[in-house]
Amino acid sequence: MVDHEKDALRLGYVVVAHTRPGQVGRLVERLSRGGDRVYLHVDRRVEIAPFLRALGPAAERSSVELLPRVRCRWGGWGIVAATLAGLRAATRGSDRPDHLLLLSGLDYPIAPRDRLAEHLAASGGAIFTEAEPMPVADLPDGGGLDRLTRRYLRPARAWSLPNRRIPWWPERRLPAGLEPHHGSQFWCMPRDAAEWIRDELDRRPELERFWAGSFVADEHAIPSLLMSGPLRDRVAGRHLHHMRHPHGQSHPDLLRAEDVAELRASGAFLARKFDEAVHPGALDAVERELLDV
Repeated sequence: MVDHEKDALRLGYVVVAHTRPGQVGRLVERLSRGGDRVYLHVDRRVEIAPFLRALGPAAERSSVELLPRVRCRWGGWGIVAATLAGLRAATRGSDRPDHLLLLSGLDYPIAPRDRLAEHLAASGGAIFTEAEPMPVADLPDGGGLDRLTRRYLRPARAWSLPNRRIPWWPERRLPAGLEPHHGSQFWCMPRDAAEWIRDELDRRPELERFWAGSFVADEHAIPSLLMSGPLRDRVAGRHLHHMRHPHGQSHPDLLRAEDVAELRASGAFLARKFDEAVHPGALDAVERELLDV
């Protein structure tokens, strides 16, 4: 029996990329098969031409949209600005996806698309992201509220450095009604949740100004917003990615072809991160053993 609800489900992917153009092109080609939409952001700090060449025919598809480019760096607001540009692009017009997912350019699917669609169709409108009340003691920097209440700025002429705390700046108050939460950068949400985020940020522009002066905003802006509003009971508290974090480290291990069994056993739908320049053949193994089966 054909599951028409699953087959009719339209997916959209916001992809934020800054390196490995060939790998990003491969990711976009895979995600945009069958007409699912991809909203691609390429960091303004890097040349766009290699990414356009790598996209090849995929760049001509109506299902691939290049987003306005901003500078992104670890710990800064640019990553969130790029993410929100994708969210806003995906929630306008008539051809809007039913579910929207956030990936980096070094992520890759590790389960067939129809299995992901089946999971989302049966999820009852769940929002898949992490959200833990702050402070979070086991984060490398202590995960305290000073990430939000202290003022951070980008060092002058240092586009690659994270925001730095301004020690003499008075402590800031949290925006009214905001319940600070921490989570992973990554999420998957139904269209109505994405539209609510868009509308709430349009209604309250002070929220983006506040987060722009915080530290590692991509780990608390979306979780805090969701957990402070009417959608909080739909937040699943987990994302759909598999990541392997060494103890005490914030950045995940690179995945290899030898890790396919681990990926299969994870039950996840996406994984990060892959780097074909360091571990060539990893994506071939994923496609051969997990996707094209």
